[in-house]
Amino acid sequence: MQEVIVALIVLTAAVTLLRRYLPASVRRLVATTLARHARFAGMERLASRLEREPLVAAPSCDDGCGSCGGCGSKSPQAVQARSGISVDALRKTAHK
Repeated sequence: MQEVIVALIVLTAAVTLLRRYLPASVRRLVATTLARHARFAGMERLASRLEREPLVAAPSCDDGCGSCGGCGSKSPQAVQARSGISVDALRKTAHK
């Protein structure tokens, strides 16, 4: 019984990792392939659930570098707003 629980935990962790770090195009390809196999095996509800994901999603930070626009601005105010640490605070701690 413990082996089954550990296997489920490892499988859940692997799926979570892949969903987070795979590019959106690869995730859509995997979902489409799994839906096709599920439909062939007679699992219509699973296939429709896999195909429910939108094919064109809005870009987010999970889609890869540059898709969220978080690194586009080079102004000091934009960098400070993203990091939350002011330049002056860093200068004060660097001199100590």
